[in-house]
Amino acid sequence: MATNSNNLESTTLVISAISNQTTLITINVVAQLPLKLVKGSYASWLAQFDSLLYRYDPVGYVDGSFPCPLTIIQATPTSSHEPNPAYKLWMRQDHLLRLAIIGSQILNLKTTLARTNMDTMSVSEYLMTIKHMADELALIGASLSEDEILLHVLNGLSPENTKNLVLPCVQGILLFHLRNYMTS
Repeated sequence: MATNSNNLESTTLVISAISNQTTLITINVVAQLPLKLVKGSYASWLAQFDSLLYRYDPVGYVDGSFPCPLTIIQATPTSSHEPNPAYKLWMRQDHLLRLAIIGSQILNLKTTLARTNMDTMSVSEYLMTIKHMADELALIGASLSEDEILLHVLNGLSPENTKNLVLPCVQGILLFHLRNYMTS
């Protein structure tokens, strides 16, 4: 369960200690997964994540050994079809586990976005790179405001790119309009 939908880094992950158990335990993802998945850290991140998976036993959700139960319980001669509570539990835990994996990507994307600069890119390439990362963050629940995106764009410009920009005029415009200011 997310403590704040816009801050998945502090997501609380709820998973079952044993696959067939009906009770849930809470794990603080920030405390349990201190290493975030960033370029060059995959091996360490994977070892950390594997340890978490084996410790709390949600491995079956990842490797497929604990498949999704049927949505309904098969009818017996004395009862009709009923919703399967195990299905609902399985779906909740599966989605919460996905959130933990996604949450470890947020820091990487935000760091990459903060370090992105125009360098040798064209204006269009640079703006599309920023837009792509902002879109990726939005897809995983960490949306940026237009002001935050604009700050990332401006922070990645070199002094020669900014000499034609007058910051008060730029404030409040959309990314696709910024291209015209930068190329004039």
